[in-house]
Amino acid sequence: GSLGYCCNSINGYMVSNGYLYCDVPAGKKAKDSISFSYDDLMLYGINEIADMEIGFEITDDDYNETYTDPCQITTSAFDSHDYTTNHYQATITSPAAMNTYGYEIKLFSEDTLYDDNGIKHLSSVVMVDSDGDTMLLLEFENTSDSILNVTTSNIAINNLLITNSTWSSDTIIPNKHGIIFIDLTSVLEEEYWEIYGIEEVGTVSLSLGQCDIESNRITDDVPVEIVV
Repeated sequence: GSLGYCCNSINGYMVSNGYLYCDVPAGKKAKDSISFSYDDLMLYGINEIADMEIGFEITDDDYNETYTDPCQITTSAFDSHDYTTNHYQATITSPAAMNTYGYEIKLFSEDTLYDDNGIKHLSSVVMVDSDGDTMLLLEFENTSDSILNVTTSNIAINNLLITNSTWSSDTIIPNKHGIIFIDLTSVLEEEYWEIYGIEEVGTVSLSLGQCDIESNRITDDVPVEIVV
């Protein structure tokens, strides 16, 4: 399977989809296909595929598991692709993308809120999507030589603590960017916003931490605040 520990990337950006699962009988070969969401890639600013890295989880009949390192495949666009430009930031803030996907940017910030153990926060986006849901997007870069999981917890909206447990854990492999999506309308369902006096998002507070690929916590949680 290709989603064993979610370490797939395209053009230097972690992607959460790209599903493949097949059985390979002993002594035989098998062929299968893997696909990625066009809309997801375009929102990351990926309009051509220069390379993809895919990790596999391999399980035998006795449920013994083996995880491969990400395997890179390059295309004819690899040599000419510009890896120095932040295509995600350029796209997410562009009027063309906003018109195409029907979202509105409430905040875009490149203020660094977190920098620890090789994981650096690069940007924050608060958007309202076409369904009226409010989303928080946090961009990180892994400059270490280890596969790391970035965790979010203790999420508060307008100083109202909504959840104090771990909300998400996202894998970022070395030298890649990862975008963490937090649907604030899922953190606190929209029907409760008026009850708690939330008309719009003014601040989002949360704690950021790290785990290794075996889910062992390796850093202390750091509280951060995004002011819209």
